[in-house]
Amino acid sequence: MLEQQSIYYPSHDIGANGVSSGNMLSVLKQNEIGSWEVSHQLIASLLSEFEQTGADTLLLSSEYFFYVSEDLARAIPTALFIAYLRCPLETFESAYNQGIKRHHRTEKLVSGKNLHTTTMDILRQKIGSIGKERFQVRAYFPAEIPKFDLLDDFLSLFGIKNSTPVMKTNGSYCYEALQVKRWLNQFALGNLDTELDLALQSMEGGTDEFFLLPEEWFYRYKKQCIQAITAFKRECLVINGLELVDYVRNRAPKRYVNQDFEQQQFMFVGQYLEKHYRTLFNKLMKRLYILVESRQQQQCLYWLSGTPLLFKARLQIEKLLTRIPLPR
Repeated sequence: MLEQQSIYYPSHDIGANGVSSGNMLSVLKQNEIGSWEVSHQLIASLLSEFEQTGADTLLLSSEYFFYVSEDLARAIPTALFIAYLRCPLETFESAYNQGIKRHHRTEKLVSGKNLHTTTMDILRQKIGSIGKERFQVRAYFPAEIPKFDLLDDFLSLFGIKNSTPVMKTNGSYCYEALQVKRWLNQFALGNLDTELDLALQSMEGGTDEFFLLPEEWFYRYKKQCIQAITAFKRECLVINGLELVDYVRNRAPKRYVNQDFEQQQFMFVGQYLEKHYRTLFNKLMKRLYILVESRQQQQCLYWLSGTPLLFKARLQIEKLLTRIPLPR
């Protein structure tokens, strides 16, 4: 599809959980302290490879480019940047959820007086530094908005009409999965984390529509969100920016959940994994059962009690459950 429009898009790997870092490794390398930085050697090699293809346009994509965009702009003076502006309220929610999904976060969501607009503020600064003429900023809408499809919108920039079915990647967790993963993050699960992430993304039948802060905070943040997007639009053209403001203005609050752990959450997720991901379930149970005799004994008993373990193991656990409170 891209080749027909004389566009070269280098191939890249996709992780086991369906998530990819895009073309990150084509132009970035880790330095001695583990930070990612622009590699002029990799860029020179990539540009040489691009010239040999005979294509007119080199297309690269990665969320990591956001953090090194100024260095990329200097390394490739002809590079143009496409950025998607997302509702800051959704960025706030997404950042917290990603912390649980991928970064072992265990604490509840804590609200502050003002909504964090850090991502939008950084984008504004980078546009000012690199130059407005090298940026195109477009509004991003969530998947449930019927008139918007991210891939369709992106390809339209190159005059391409997408005919490929969109595959769901990096899917959101239902509330029950988010709770169980938050609780499991306190344990060292090692390589089970990636398998568990993939399984929890595919869960169906849980609570999909929820908000982690009380309704009054939703309306406070919603007002601040509209103000932030409007201010951004005054400084930089945003394609479909008015529609983004209207979307936020019309957004209704979702059901508030307080993030308390409840045994039915563990039973729901445990039964799902046992039915659909038996091998993963067995490995996870074996890992957690070892912890019964460790300092983390109290933490794992309720998970184990709600799952179909071997009869002897269930008997041992049920004896202990009578004096162990549900973890909070």
